[in-house]
Amino acid sequence: MQQTVSLRGHLDDAIRFLNEKQIIVSEKKQRADLSGSPVEELLHSSKEYIGLLRNFGGDREVLRYTRETSR
Repeated sequence: MQQTVSLRGHLDDAIRFLNEKQIIVSEKKQRADLSGSPVEELLHSSKEYIGLLRNFGGDREVLRYTRETSR
């Protein structure tokens, strides 16, 4: 559990850094939830998504994450 908390901290730092450099944009938006009312969630987007994939697409962790999120 402590490792998960530590990793979450690193992830939050990375998201903050990428937002500051305007590589990604993070916004709170509502998304539909089949169980009831809409859920507010922090969503991330990038105008340079293809460029990011070209630069980091060979990284095994990035590829694994991309497969997991596209399901």
